[in-house]
Amino acid sequence: LDTGHLTPGSWNKLGKDLERADSVGSLPPGVIGLWTVVNTCLQDPVEVFQSALRAAAEVLEEVKELRLAIQEGSASSSDSDSCDDLETISKAVGALRVHPQPSAPTPPPYDPGGEKPARYAYPGVWAQAPPSLGAFPVFQDPQGQRFHEPLEWKKVSQLAEAVRVYGHSAAFTLVQLESLHRFCMTPGDWQNLAKACLTAGQYLDWKLLVIELAVEQAAANQRNGQPAWDVDMLLGQGCFANQQTGHPQVVYDQINGLCTKAWRMLPNKGQPGGNLTKILQGANESFSDFVARMVEAAGKVFGDVDTAMPLVKQLIYEQCTGDCRKAISPYKSKGLEVWMKICREMGGLLTNSGLAATV
Repeated sequence: LDTGHLTPGSWNKLGKDLERADSVGSLPPGVIGLWTVVNTCLQDPVEVFQSALRAAAEVLEEVKELRLAIQEGSASSSDSDSCDDLETISKAVGALRVHPQPSAPTPPPYDPGGEKPARYAYPGVWAQAPPSLGAFPVFQDPQGQRFHEPLEWKKVSQLAEAVRVYGHSAAFTLVQLESLHRFCMTPGDWQNLAKACLTAGQYLDWKLLVIELAVEQAAANQRNGQPAWDVDMLLGQGCFANQQTGHPQVVYDQINGLCTKAWRMLPNKGQPGGNLTKILQGANESFSDFVARMVEAAGKVFGDVDTAMPLVKQLIYEQCTGDCRKAISPYKSKGLEVWMKICREMGGLLTNSGLAATV
C-alpha cells in the first residue's frame, strides 16, 4: 500500500494485519467491516461470475437443440396433421352456440315510439342531479328525428343559486333564465325547472300564471288558423302528457315565452332588498356609490330597472344627503348621469353632513 497500487494480494495482506491488530484490541470498531466491503469490490469479476456464465451457456445450448428438434418434427408431420386440425376446427365451430344480445334500454318516459332514446352529453355531471329534476330539452338530428338532451346541470344549479341569493326577479336571475330560450323546453321541463328553483308558494303562483297565459295563447292560435295548438299542447296535459317531443318549433317558442313571462310576473314579496325606502346615502358615502346601491336593489325588486326608473329617481332624490339634494334640485328633470356629475365632488368629510357626522 505504500507504493499507492491497490491489488487483491496487498489487500489480503492488509486484512491479515488487521486481524492481528483486532485480536489484541487495538483496532477501532468498523474497520474490519470496511475492509470486507472493499475486498468484495476488488474480486475478479470473471472468477466471481464464471460459474453463472457456464450455467447460462449450458441452458442456451439446450434451447437450441430443442428448437431444432421441433422444427424437424413439424416438417415431417405437417401433412398428416392438417386433416386432423381441420376436423377438430369443424367440430369446435359446430359446438358453438349463438347467445342473444341484451335488449336496448327503455327510452325516456315521454319519448314517442320509433324515436331514439336520449344520449346524455354530461353523464358524470347529471349523475349528481336529484331524481326529481328532469329537464330534458328536445333536439332534432339531421335526419329529422327528435331526441332528448339534458340541460347542463351547472346551468340549473346557477339559476337556483341566483334565485336564492338575489331573488327570482333580479336582472342577473332573469338573464340566466332567458338564456334557456335557445332550447326547445317542453312544459314538463319548465315545471321541473321551476319546482327545483322556486319555493313551493312561488311555484304554485307560477303554475297558475302559466295556465292563464296558455289560455290566452291558445285563443290567439285559434284566431291565427292553428286550432291544434291548444291549451293541452301548451301545458303538456291531456293527450300530450306523455307526447311532448313532436311539437312544431313555433310551439316550443310559445311555451318558452309564456313560462318566462309567468316567471317575470311573480310577486316580489320577501325578495332580498325589497324595501327600497330603507336605503339612505351615508354621510361619508359618495353620491355615485349611493346611486349604484339603489339601482342594484331596484333591479332585484323590479327586474327591469328602466321601467321603474321614475320611481328610482324619486327615491334617490328623497333619500340622498341634504347637500346633494340641494345641488340637484335645479336639475331634477335631468337624468342620473347629470345628477352624478353635479355631485361628483360632494360627499366625504369636507361637506356639512360629513363634518356633522365626524363631530
